[in-house]
Amino acid sequence: MNRFRLKNLLKRLNRQIHVKTLKVHAESPEYLQKNLLSILFCLKPKELVNIEVFGKDDFAPEKVSRGVRKIAMLEQWKLAEKLTIRSCFHYLPSELYMHFKHFVIVTIDFGQDFLINLRDLFSTSTNFESCTIVSYRLEDYPEYLESFCEKVESGEEVIYHYRISDEPNKVLEFKVDYNQDEIVIEKKNF
Repeated sequence: MNRFRLKNLLKRLNRQIHVKTLKVHAESPEYLQKNLLSILFCLKPKELVNIEVFGKDDFAPEKVSRGVRKIAMLEQWKLAEKLTIRSCFHYLPSELYMHFKHFVIVTIDFGQDFLINLRDLFSTSTNFESCTIVSYRLEDYPEYLESFCEKVESGEEVIYHYRISDEPNKVLEFKVDYNQDEIVIEKKNF
């Protein structure tokens, strides 16, 4: 089937396709916008739970932001609960993904500012439940976390708490797992 016929078929399937997870591998911001827009439009809202976007580190931030703004206006994007994103998370304006409950962020490297931005974002979000950050260089992250969190004695696990000022009975828990190369952030009752 050629590309033109496939596009016409997708247009006729407006909001009729039942899909729980959509995975998009984007070679460029233009590809991300064009293909994600055309595919998301065909998917039935509320059925789509997880959107997975695999981009590159060298995307131009303004192009990614502009493209995702159009995508974020779709009901399918607004009603999805989980966002999995590789490499280009920091290019997205936070207002475009504040509605998601769960995140998986795969990145080669990140710094203290990235963690502080996530802390600020997740502590003010009413929908946020959990975020898993997968990275391969976790050695420095306890030092970063200690700059704004309190370390919790927990045996073998490396856990930090950040008290949410607007919700005195809630904390963000940062759990560092060196075996899985990940940090899991969860909003919990204190």
